[in-house]
Amino acid sequence: MRLRDVMEKTRTIEADKAIEDALALGCGTLIVVSRKKVAGVICDHDLRSIPRMERVTRPVTDVLRTVPSLSPDDTVKEAANVMRSRDAECVPVVDDGKLVGLFSVRRLLDLVGRGALHVADVNGRTV
Repeated sequence: MRLRDVMEKTRTIEADKAIEDALALGCGTLIVVSRKKVAGVICDHDLRSIPRMERVTRPVTDVLRTVPSLSPDDTVKEAANVMRSRDAECVPVVDDGKLVGLFSVRRLLDLVGRGALHVADVNGRTV
């Protein structure tokens, strides 16, 4: 299964914005952009780990996770391996230099739960 078939729309935030600005968007995961290029990803959990008093002045880049961007033609398996190896909740999907979507752990679990993906256990049985 290719990312183009299952990616989600994404919300972005500029790299110079404050953590408080990101939290105000009310989105669990955001793609951070700088000069129209993907700089990384941030998630709600990381944003909330910053003390309240510092959220107004600290930029989102303080909690930014850099993860490689994937192509819409990459597979869900490739995305899952990138997220696992980087301990990331999502990966940006970029086509010809343009951000076109996002693939997240939440979406992966949704696909597994709906039976769209089959997960093999260590004994080779399909679960």
